[in-house]
Amino acid sequence: MNFFKVKKGFIVITKTDVVDDETLEFAEFEIAELVKGTFFEKKPVLRFSAVTLSGFGKIRGAIIREAKNVEFKNADQLFRLHVDQVWSISGFGTVVSGTACSGNISAGEPLYIMPRKKKTEARFIEMHHNKVQRAFAGQRIGLNLKNVSFKEIKRGMVLAQKGTSMSGSIFNARLKLLETSLQPLKNRQKVKVYSGTLKVNASVILMERKEMLPGEEIFVQLRMEKKMAVLPKDAFVISPMNIKRVIGGGTILEITKEKFRKAKEKKILPVLEAILSGDLKKIIDCYIKKDSQFLICSESISEKIGFSGKEIEASLRLKADAGELLDLGKHRFIEKKRYREIKKKVYVAINDYISANPLEACASVTEIKNKLLPFPRNR
Repeated sequence: MNFFKVKKGFIVITKTDVVDDETLEFAEFEIAELVKGTFFEKKPVLRFSAVTLSGFGKIRGAIIREAKNVEFKNADQLFRLHVDQVWSISGFGTVVSGTACSGNISAGEPLYIMPRKKKTEARFIEMHHNKVQRAFAGQRIGLNLKNVSFKEIKRGMVLAQKGTSMSGSIFNARLKLLETSLQPLKNRQKVKVYSGTLKVNASVILMERKEMLPGEEIFVQLRMEKKMAVLPKDAFVISPMNIKRVIGGGTILEITKEKFRKAKEKKILPVLEAILSGDLKKIIDCYIKKDSQFLICSESISEKIGFSGKEIEASLRLKADAGELLDLGKHRFIEKKRYREIKKKVYVAINDYISANPLEACASVTEIKNKLLPFPRNR
């Protein structure tokens, strides 16, 4: 629950009609030990019997109290839904269900099945067996998908509006190993990763040490065996390959294509520290320092770390106004000092080419690029 930042709820002991008071007291003692260190520690433990309806009133009252304090999900973000059930219904075709985790959607609006990136739309939307015009974050809904066969979508996939869900197979993350874990986590150990409604096998690359002890929290890289549709800031949990038991979890910080190597530790760890802090200015500074030989693209950074492209673009423009960066247009920037270095190298390359080829009228762009490789490219 801590990994998914759940803060509301209470505990119910059921079937209380089949045991005596002494057994119930012992169960309450065990529960108190089990929930230590979680938000449940100070929550009420209610007794209930479905046969006698004993405790029904208290449970109803607790639900009402908790519901009043529930924080609403952000309906202004782009729509995203983790698919948990799929049906093929005669006369309708493919129907999926899940809980919308962000945004809102209407029938007929374009959607993408991630990570396959197949375009579709909902013919109609249902909530509690009633058709609705629009569905919002936090609601449990069903969608009848257009032009999608039953075999093209399954549990674990994500329905998202364009630009919402990034698919990848390498994620940099912050991982905590539970104190109750029976064994340390070793570097490159295989685990099962659970995020949204999907379960994928992965290797855990420990960035800061060779072994992770129970209770520790460090930066890791998750190398998945197949693509997952996730966003930075999404939560996940892990379990051993052969045991269905959660041993740890954390938050995805960055979606990347770059495998972690020990030689890159001093460049990568400061970026992850900055992302964890949530300080966008610090994040931008780290990316500029890390990728100084490449063009800086606001859209590329946005896809990796989950901040909006507009926020990142605004931060980069402030640096351009301060004279630190040069705005090349189309969301691309370059450090001014790096730009000056390239200009000097281009001048030298042209002179060298003309000197070596005096009968040529000019040097082609391709010739200059070949002289300057590796050339700064956006990645």
